[in-house]
Amino acid sequence: MSPESELFYRRLMSVVDDYGRYFAHPSLLRAACYPLQLEKISESDVQRMLNECVATAVLVLYRAGKYLQVVKFRQQTRSKSKFPEPSESEMLINCTSNVKQMRSESESESESKARGHLNQSSVLASDGPDDAWIKNWVQQKLGLGADYRLEEALFAASYFRTNGWKLGTNAVVDWGYALERQIGSDRKRDMKPKAGRFDGNPIRAGGGNL
Repeated sequence: MSPESELFYRRLMSVVDDYGRYFAHPSLLRAACYPLQLEKISESDVQRMLNECVATAVLVLYRAGKYLQVVKFRQQTRSKSKFPEPSESEMLINCTSNVKQMRSESESESESKARGHLNQSSVLASDGPDDAWIKNWVQQKLGLGADYRLEEALFAASYFRTNGWKLGTNAVVDWGYALERQIGSDRKRDMKPKAGRFDGNPIRAGGGNL
């Protein structure tokens, strides 16, 4: 799970009721989990983080995606839940198909372009994007003011291709986010100062050995 999705999950823990249940609509989750960051967090951001939480099996969606429930929520019950209880069959919904359903219903193409995310052929596809997809992604990012270069994006993609497009042990659910994260990591590594060569001779002021 990505760091931002983990933070979303932790925020959600303070929002759900005593049974670990809440509404699953992105606009309601955005208002409840990020009341002071509405200008920074979009509904598509919330949807992406929600999808990742479902894909990693820490949340389950039920009643056609209207409600969510935290898996193995161990808080001591104090009051009757105002949300309906999911049936046993709903608790066993395949996470992959659930994620695909939520993306198709709530993420429009315009939202994807605004955030620089392109449609992926499969949310949990291990093959990852091809070079044409990456080139298109870079062009869209440049249009949004980013300074990514195609060669560094392809280099970042080569890293994920070697590990089956995974972040840690979890499958990548957002190719664009994964590329941004790896490019940032590569840039930080390249900026680290390299150890200089020292031959033991003191340096004369203005250059040259003493």
